Amino acid sequence: QEEAKGAHEPDPKMLLSTLNILMELYLEDEAYQHAVDLIERWRGSVPKLPLDLTAKYAVCEIYLGRAVEAQRHIRELLQQDAAEYDDLFYDVAEAYRNTGSHAQALELYEQLRSSPSYNAPEVWFKIGKCHKAIGNLESAKQILQEVHEAAPGYEEVTHILVELYRGSGQADLALETIQQTAEVAPDALVTSGGRISELQLLQLNLLLQQGDQAAFLDGCLEPLQHELQDRVRSRDKERKDQLLEHKDGVRSRRRFVAIGLAAMAPEAVAKLVTSAARALSKLGRGTEGTELLNIALSTDLFSGEANVQCVHSLRLALVETSWQNQDLDQAYRAMCAYCLSQPYSIDAWCVYNEIAQRAGMWYKIHRPLIRALLKHPDSVPMTVLVGHHMTASGRLKLAVGEYFRAYRAMPEQPLISLCIGVSLLRLSMHKNAVNRHKVVMHAFAFFEQYAKLRDSPAESNYNLGRAFHQLGLFHLAIPYYKKVLASVHGGNTMQREAAYNLSLIHI
Repeated sequence: QEEAKGAHEPDPKMLLSTLNILMELYLEDEAYQHAVDLIERWRGSVPKLPLDLTAKYAVCEIYLGRAVEAQRHIRELLQQDAAEYDDLFYDVAEAYRNTGSHAQALELYEQLRSSPSYNAPEVWFKIGKCHKAIGNLESAKQILQEVHEAAPGYEEVTHILVELYRGSGQADLALETIQQTAEVAPDALVTSGGRISELQLLQLNLLLQQGDQAAFLDGCLEPLQHELQDRVRSRDKERKDQLLEHKDGVRSRRRFVAIGLAAMAPEAVAKLVTSAARALSKLGRGTEGTELLNIALSTDLFSGEANVQCVHSLRLALVETSWQNQDLDQAYRAMCAYCLSQPYSIDAWCVYNEIAQRAGMWYKIHRPLIRALLKHPDSVPMTVLVGHHMTASGRLKLAVGEYFRAYRAMPEQPLISLCIGVSLLRLSMHKNAVNRHKVVMHAFAFFEQYAKLRDSPAESNYNLGRAFHQLGLFHLAIPYYKKVLASVHGGNTMQREAAYNLSLIHI
């Protein structure tokens, strides 16, 4: 081969067949520029390039990214009968498809359907992929359905066809397509190594998408449990021999295949585990779902900084499943772990506060919260929460200090202004308060700022009325309470409280 490459010096006596062989060698080695140079040196030595050399010339130009030159070379080829020159049509079409020019490749593939040698499922499949690449999804489904009917065991066709059906909301057709492939090719769902194939995982996701949680769990739960237990970290080995039991407490004895979690991407494993946990929760087996998530979090599948998001998704799923299962203690612990790893997420800390209040455990996080705040002193949510803890324990001066730290970072947040106002008002009523009237004025300055920032007149009017009420300034509190009662705002939920407080004033 190397000797033949070295024989490309221009020689009028060199046969065109030798030049053709040299072109094939260059194409095989992907030396497209060398092939083009060779043709350029020979073009003046022959009256006209044969069609097969012109096609090879075009293929080289396509791979070199010279679409205009390539199109000029294949004009003559396009005028020929594809059935007669099917090999040349196919080579050019492959070059276009491999370089992402799917529209040009599609035109050539379509002409090849007139050739008995190339009118086959393999070419139809490439036609379908070209349609899909250029956005002709209906045409892609139609041609791929023809391929599937002719060769139902062609797994790659099944994958693409199922994804197209799934994307268009035709889950029934997608499941039917997978079943037809499984009947012809038993290894399509379970590999020769005894593992669940990607096609079966796709089938399980479709079952879940249709709301058939029982079928989904029947296909993946038991192997998922066993594989996760086998991957439990060494520090949790005492849990390795545990088996999740069904609701009736009877262990399943049937044989199962492996999923192959170690070979899957961590994101895919996390998605499978969370889907299984949510399915268990919907079937009233929430305890099993939380246990499955706990075991997954104990494995080494999600170790490393690259998999932090997977751990976060599993913890949030654990919070959701525990909450639905009324296991507030587990939900609280999972949410604590998530929030301490997300010190700047306001949404996460809002959810934590809701769970902590429902579970009655808001005070348990105080020490871990202080340690986390030392690591992230600019975390506004944690700063505000520490202020709340100080307020609840009666250390109002420390609370005001924390609230002011948060205020400096986010002065536009109405809640922080409200917290400062409430804390200053409580300080002013302390028996050891210094310059009490000045503190009251400062408190109401923050109340007024809160009212301006808060887009809820009923709420801000109620809080201002309540502040005056607390000071015994009833003549100032009553107008604000009446404004709340007169409010017709759709989100007004303070009317009952305002009416009750008014009754206390008038009695």
